[in-house]
Amino acid sequence: MQPVILITGANGSVGRALVEHLFAERAPAELILLVRRDGREFPNAWLDLPVRIIEGDIGLADLGQSGNEAARLRREIRVIVHGAADTRFNAPYETLERTNVTGTERVLAFAHGCPGLEKFIHLSTTCVAGKRTGVIPEAPLSDETGFVNGYERTKWEAERKVFAASLPVQIVRLSTVVGSQRDGRIPRWGAAHLTLYFLYRGLIAMVPGYPDSTLDFISSELAARIIAAAALQPGRRVPVLHACAGPDAAPLNEFLDFMIARFAVVHPGWARGAFIRPPIVDELTFRLFQESVALSRDLLFNQILACTQSFLPSLLYPKICSTTNAAGMLGMRLPTPPWRQLAGKVIDHWLATNWARPKDRESTHACIDRT
Repeated sequence: MQPVILITGANGSVGRALVEHLFAERAPAELILLVRRDGREFPNAWLDLPVRIIEGDIGLADLGQSGNEAARLRREIRVIVHGAADTRFNAPYETLERTNVTGTERVLAFAHGCPGLEKFIHLSTTCVAGKRTGVIPEAPLSDETGFVNGYERTKWEAERKVFAASLPVQIVRLSTVVGSQRDGRIPRWGAAHLTLYFLYRGLIAMVPGYPDSTLDFISSELAARIIAAAALQPGRRVPVLHACAGPDAAPLNEFLDFMIARFAVVHPGWARGAFIRPPIVDELTFRLFQESVALSRDLLFNQILACTQSFLPSLLYPKICSTTNAAGMLGMRLPTPPWRQLAGKVIDHWLATNWARPKDRESTHACIDRT
């Protein structure tokens, strides 16, 4: 009998990639996809798949289902993949907490009533490392070093709730999912995408960081593959898996040079030297720059700063995420494409579509990446 998997946040960026992967691989599972009642569309192709799509809300008791429906779902479900989250780096803390912490508590409460539950897979982020530096283990983390923004803190708090639950839990921490390694397609813009767009336009004056700072990003295919393996593989369950580039992450200096070289091919400002590569600066210099922009009252640069200041400062805390557990689960080194290859695919897609944003109602709002 095939296991029944409930996926929350199924119409988010990672959720969509996961559903596509499970069907492409003909995974031996029945899928129930929980989507929000907010008008966000899901792919029309899903209507032709043998899936059940239910509307719901992780902020409500029983995920917004009626008593009879909730009871029926609980009897059926064997695996829960909890992917619904608010991933806006600059959203108000209370808003992030409502979805990322309280919402997770609601899903855990629902899971406690599932008598046949075999696994609870919680999708988290490597950002829970916050201001830690060095090697980040695939293990529970404390909050002793603090966090760069409210998103990081609320996702860490959600992890704490998951670890405390008396359930068969496993956490998959994702680094930045930038797009498809096949065609560069981007389901939804996030803070990293918006920052690159501003860089393309020559509007990033400086980048905080250090020579050993890295940018860890992965493809949607790799994220989906690791989540699917965690959900489907029986047997021993390690508490935390990292779906990230780890030691293969892009060095900040090299990444900037690569991006600007690609931009110079198509953008006259970069081609003729009208734009210059932003310098990498320390924390004090970047803070003084932020203060000067605020005092200038320049609307454009204040908007750019508001969209990037919750993302860029994370580069001040160089780290490498371990991938030992994830590689052990797959039985191989993580198949991460070379960062130049993946970044090149994404940039080519952007340029081919003239930087058009995905047709998602939330994607029109600067700095939003909600899954």
